[in-house]
Amino acid sequence: MVMPVPTSNERRSAQRYSCSAMARVRTSSFDFSCRVVDISATGAKIAIAPTLIASFRADHWDLVVDDIGHIPAKKVWQRGSEFGLVFVSTLSKQTTLEKTLDELAKKGKIRPLDG
Repeated sequence: MVMPVPTSNERRSAQRYSCSAMARVRTSSFDFSCRVVDISATGAKIAIAPTLIASFRADHWDLVVDDIGHIPAKKVWQRGSEFGLVFVSTLSKQTTLEKTLDELAKKGKIRPLDG
């Protein structure tokens, strides 16, 4: 079962973490680097190079993050060169991602955000 896009009341239900990790964004026609600003088990905020904004219009992406892996995602907002992604995954994958993020926080690779 694929998890639905969270409503505005549900968006902050998952613990968010400050990340600042380099990652890859992949679509059928693009593959480029990005920076993960923050991440949760349900989505992420990423930043791309401003030079890529004009040519990149895809809504469905694959986010590939070291220590986490490949995460299918959908773009839900854009502000300049920053994008909000919601992860399109099964409940079991979301649970696995929550555990992975908790472990990375314990190792000091990411840190929880308040609020």
